[in-house]
Amino acid sequence: MQKAIILQPQPRAWLEGSILRPYVSQYGEHLLRRRYAPNTQRVYLCCIAHFAYWLTQEGYDLEAIGQGAVMRFLSEHLPACACSDPVRRLRHELQAALGHLLEVLEAGGVVLQYPARNSAIEQELTRFDTHMRDVWGLADNTRRKRCRVVGGFLVEHFGEQPISLATVNAASIRRFVLGNQGRRPTTVAAIGVIIGCYLPQHVRRPGERTEGRDSPGRPLAVGIIARGADRRRDRRTAEFL
Repeated sequence: MQKAIILQPQPRAWLEGSILRPYVSQYGEHLLRRRYAPNTQRVYLCCIAHFAYWLTQEGYDLEAIGQGAVMRFLSEHLPACACSDPVRRLRHELQAALGHLLEVLEAGGVVLQYPARNSAIEQELTRFDTHMRDVWGLADNTRRKRCRVVGGFLVEHFGEQPISLATVNAASIRRFVLGNQGRRPTTVAAIGVIIGCYLPQHVRRPGERTEGRDSPGRPLAVGIIARGADRRRDRRTAEFL
């Protein structure tokens, strides 16, 4: 049985004094089920503590948390962060940890808020969701999961900048799908299918057919992702999704 993850007094106080307190144990269980190493669990909990402190300072209600709040935290607060140490400030750690948090909150019944309707990412997700519904006939739950993954990819690649998929390349796809902390091969495959089904609607390599354009099946990006996964799966064991 794994020992409880011990946090330093400040991040623990930030969590206990925030609206995220009821979900801390669920978050820990979520990471444990995905077999993250104890040190990674501690890092991610510290990341959530940083986010929790910011939510408290900004006066967020639980119902206002969502991808928009995460984007504000990463794009506006993080570059100018003056929170007292110890605090986690690495963007890739925070982004991965917050992705898990949104999953936990949604599983706990929280209705997540998405970015403002006029944001480029929200418009792109709306378009993708409509395509999945009207062309592929996918169920609501499947579409929500896929939009969450694609939204994370767009936030990581573009942030608050305009979306230009011409800048998406094999390296950026591989980096997102494999994850900074590493993912299990089954998770890599699942995320790869989602990103691969999204990208063929926009991206085509010279001389290559894009079957994924009109089908939610095997994606354009699977070959790119699988090669990277084969090289890294032996030394990376943690799971993201």
